[in-house]
Amino acid sequence: MIPKCRRGFAAFLFLLAACDVPEPQQPALQAESRGQGTVYVLCYHSFQGRKTDYDIAPEEFNKQIKEIRDLGYTFVRTEDVLAGRASGDRNVWLTIDDGNESVQTVYDRTLRKFDIKPLLFIYPAIIGRVPYAMKYNQLEALVADGSTIGAHGFYHLFLNEKQYKKDKKEFMKEIYESGEVLENKLGVDVQLFAYPFGVYSDLARDEIRKAGYRYAFTIEQGSVRLPLDRNAEPLKLPRYLVTKTSWKNVRAVLARAAGKK
Repeated sequence: MIPKCRRGFAAFLFLLAACDVPEPQQPALQAESRGQGTVYVLCYHSFQGRKTDYDIAPEEFNKQIKEIRDLGYTFVRTEDVLAGRASGDRNVWLTIDDGNESVQTVYDRTLRKFDIKPLLFIYPAIIGRVPYAMKYNQLEALVADGSTIGAHGFYHLFLNEKQYKKDKKEFMKEIYESGEVLENKLGVDVQLFAYPFGVYSDLARDEIRKAGYRYAFTIEQGSVRLPLDRNAEPLKLPRYLVTKTSWKNVRAVLARAAGKK
């Protein structure tokens, strides 16, 4: 179990100065089981068929998944990546941010069919509270079926210096309480964090480290090295944001890396 200062957010507000968490330790693995490689982390949001650029229609999503598979890529599972079992250079790690209810649609229509288990970055403020968001029982079912939950802030606020100066308590809540609530509601160990809006700051990174998260993700473009401890900045791992307009470029990156057109 990774030590976590984020447990008990109210107490944290009073004990912040005294809370000194060491760097989370990676589980020891036999050298022969830790193959090296590369993974391309893709970031999706919703699948309602709306006109917004961030929304990918279910049929289009299904087509994209098939294209990725046709390029020779394997969709890796979070548990295998964290344990150092993923290797090779044609890997894709599928992440979906926020917790839009349309995640269930593409899970049922596409992801289940191809045995793909996504990493879901959730911000708790909307879960079960707004019509367009998932409910906790849906998340529980996805976890039971092999999906993984990561934190994505509590209210999905910018984690930059401006927000820190505006309201330090809310800044801390984004990092500490987001993981705590998800753990308590879902009975999972939340080890991963995605910066809301992809906005990275040194202030957020330092608190994310203290909170006990092992890795954190931006939406800066680039590949991720396997195993994850080979990356120079484990709390600033890149992802490719997939939108209607960016897909052509994302596919080109994957094709080029696979040695295909």
